[in-house]
Amino acid sequence: MWSKTIALVVFVLVASCSKNKAVKPGEHTPIVESGNSSPPAATLKVPEDAKTEVPVNTKIKVSFNVDIDPATVIPANFSLMQPGSETPLSGSVTYDAASKTAEFVSDRRLEGGVVYTALLNTAVKDLQGNALAQPLQWSFTTRGQGWTWMAGASDADIVGSYGTVGVPEGTNFPGARDRANTWMDSSGKIFVANGYAGSIAGPGDSYNDLWQWDGTNWTWLKGNVFPNQMGDYGTIGLSAESNVISARHYAADARAGDKQFIFGGYTYDNAGGTNYSNDLWAWDGKNWACVSGSNSVSQPSVSGTKGVPDPLNHPGARAMASATADKEGNLWIFGGTGCDDTCTIKASNDLWKWDGTNWTWIAGGKLGNESGVYGTKGSPDPLNVPGARQSASSWMDKDGNLWVFGGYGYDAAGLQGNLNDLWKWDGTNWTWMSGGNSKSEVANYG
Repeated sequence: MWSKTIALVVFVLVASCSKNKAVKPGEHTPIVESGNSSPPAATLKVPEDAKTEVPVNTKIKVSFNVDIDPATVIPANFSLMQPGSETPLSGSVTYDAASKTAEFVSDRRLEGGVVYTALLNTAVKDLQGNALAQPLQWSFTTRGQGWTWMAGASDADIVGSYGTVGVPEGTNFPGARDRANTWMDSSGKIFVANGYAGSIAGPGDSYNDLWQWDGTNWTWLKGNVFPNQMGDYGTIGLSAESNVISARHYAADARAGDKQFIFGGYTYDNAGGTNYSNDLWAWDGKNWACVSGSNSVSQPSVSGTKGVPDPLNHPGARAMASATADKEGNLWIFGGTGCDDTCTIKASNDLWKWDGTNWTWIAGGKLGNESGVYGTKGSPDPLNVPGARQSASSWMDKDGNLWVFGGYGYDAAGLQGNLNDLWKWDGTNWTWMSGGNSKSEVANYG
């Protein structure tokens, strides 16, 4: 009985195996896992295909419907091309598994107004080994980086069209000018004041008109349509509707807090005299206030003690000075050409701070036309000082350091010319940071 049962079981097993492929001794039947054999597909492309006005710093991205093998997401398989070039842009490619997104970042900023083509080839595969069914390709156009003509005439020496004070109008525009003061407020409005230009009466000299551009129209806010106007200084430090800044050009300006400050320049004073001035004006958004200095031109410096604020201190009259402001709202003035302590006209390298109440002579000399003392590049030193100069660029960084670049002035050898030196004032010392210590240095572009 037992032998018949065993024989039957063996017979059944043999019969069952005979229906399959013969397996040689030592082999086993392979196990095949079932999976998705469909090719991966893109669910999102950034920028979108055919999109225009794409920012030049855009990162190129593509997201998929399945997990992609990161080893296949490499620059050789994901590239960006420019028209007329067969060489892909150099860049880095990364893959974020959580979002199933591949990203291409160019090593250099994209150019404006260019059609770019992104390409993923069929070497990109998912984790099952399924490749893209066909290359994935799309194009987009970056935003143009050129100028847009917003307002004004296309001809030179155009006289202004003033309209009514305080009323924006499509036909309003300032007269052609240079050496003006310009700034933008917190709301994005652009302001233009003063300058050397033509007016409603034709080409003239200095102006004191103030204009606002709101993005659509110009508005004449203050000042006169005619050139060479004396100012109405009012009471020192008090803002008033009747106050009017005197006509000037080559004035320094900077925004400190909620006010725009304008200092000095070549000016028509309260008596109609013309020369360098040291008056400091503040525009509060509605009115002018003369907050410091004299209403007469050709005023010498009163330096006082270096580093000590004093009501009697003030910079000498000057033009083409550099101005900037710190985060505490202090105004800083550096250099320019004008009056020294004896009101001899010279280039200067003195550094001044206006704290809203008093002037403080911070650094630099009092004699004028002084040579630069450069020291060792990158090393602060109490003896270091930039040479006297005019028309330099200046700004304040987030850490409160004041920077000065270039201008026309005196180098280490006392020779006068265009400069390309970069300086940093850290609150205690000057440091020569970059550029040459000689005039007329030639650029090195790399």
